[in-house]
Amino acid sequence: MTQPNWNEMVTKKAVAATTNLLWVRVSDYIRGPRKIMIKAEGTWNYDSHAACGPDGNPGEGFNDANLHDSALRGCLIAKVGGSAGETPGKGKIQAVGSFCSFEIGADAAGALYLAMNDAPKNFYKHSGTLTVTISEAS
Repeated sequence: MTQPNWNEMVTKKAVAATTNLLWVRVSDYIRGPRKIMIKAEGTWNYDSHAACGPDGNPGEGFNDANLHDSALRGCLIAKVGGSAGETPGKGKIQAVGSFCSFEIGADAAGALYLAMNDAPKNFYKHSGTLTVTISEAS
């Protein structure tokens, strides 16, 4: 099996844990089909006394109220398209964590957004910043 060659699209971008929007736009437009790789590092807080890295906090488990119900609370998640204030539905959100490579389907197009996985009612508690690098297969 051959590995794709990766070209960086976004290098070492700071992604803040938002308090007033659901999503942070990291690329203005991307169209499938394409393969994307996201690497993230750092620490952010989903509560004033609870920090985690981009993989989330296993102690919190899973919650149907979170944007992505099968990703840990605090996990970095991604979506393509829509706006910073909406969710496309749970089936169209990708759990990313500290490393993820995934394929964007041919029918997907729009801005690339990232967010901390949490229940929207808790976003006002967020703080901190992750650093992400996003690459695409050539």
